[in-house]
Amino acid sequence: RLWLTLGVLTGTMCVAAASPPLLVPTALSALCVLMRLGCMDLSDAWAAVNGPVLLSIALSFALGKAIEVSGLAASAASSLVAIVAPFGSLALLFAIYAVAIAIGAVISNNAVVVLMFPIVVRMSEASGVPWRAALYTLTMAASASFSTPVSYQTNLMVSRDADYAFADFVRFGLPLQLVCMLATVPTCYLLYK
Repeated sequence: RLWLTLGVLTGTMCVAAASPPLLVPTALSALCVLMRLGCMDLSDAWAAVNGPVLLSIALSFALGKAIEVSGLAASAASSLVAIVAPFGSLALLFAIYAVAIAIGAVISNNAVVVLMFPIVVRMSEASGVPWRAALYTLTMAASASFSTPVSYQTNLMVSRDADYAFADFVRFGLPLQLVCMLATVPTCYLLYK
C-alpha cells in the first residue's frame, strides 16, 4: 500500500504541475482510488479535513470582497500610497510586506492574501509599482508567518508538541521574518522593476 499511495500521490502532483486547472478533479480522483483500494477509509479522509481552517479561508474571501466593494481597499491604498510613495517603489514594497506580516500575526496566511489582494492591486495602480513585484511581495510576506503560533497551522502543531511558549515564536520568528523581508523585497523590486 505504501508504494501504491506514493505512486498515486506522484501521479497527482505530475498532473497538477502539468495542468493546474486539473488539480481538484485529479486530487478527488486520487482520493477515490486510494479509498477504493483500501489505502484509507472515509473516516480517515474526513478526519484530515480541518473545518475551522476551511471556514476561515472561505470567510476571508467574503471579507476580501467586502473590502473591495465597500471602497476600503481604495481608501487604504490611497492612504498608504500617499504616505509611502514619496520614498519610492522599494519603500512601498517594504510597506506591503510589513503590513502583511502584521496582519499575518493574528490570522492565517491564506486570509492575509485574500484580505490584502485588493488593497495591493489598488496600491500598484496608484503608485505605478509593477503589480508582479507587489503581489509576489504580498505572497512571500504572508508565507513568512513565523512570529506567532496562530499565524500558521504548522506553528500550532509544533507549539503544542514541543511545549513552546508564545514568546518563543516572537523571539525566534520575528528576526527570521525580518531576514526574509530583507531578502524578499529587494529581490522582488529588482526582478520586476
